[in-house]
Amino acid sequence: MARRVGSAMKTGKKVVSATRRAIKRAPAQAKRVMSKVKREANTFGEKAGNVAETAAKIAAGTAGAIVGTIQAAVSHEEHSDSETSSGNS
Repeated sequence: MARRVGSAMKTGKKVVSATRRAIKRAPAQAKRVMSKVKREANTFGEKAGNVAETAAKIAAGTAGAIVGTIQAAVSHEEHSDSETSSGNS
């Protein structure tokens, strides 16, 4: 039984020393985790900015094409109307 108590004491001491080491390392690990989170957030922000910029370019291009098509159709109608009315006079 004395051996079990001695073994338990060794195990208890190992646990205590491992806990102390972990507590000492915790601030450095927390700093590493936070710096990684910051890097990932910056990367994500850059990617989101690029996606938003691309979407805005696509929307602007599409809007320009639609406006150009409408202007062409309206100007064609006006041109046709003026030819029709000048032919009747």
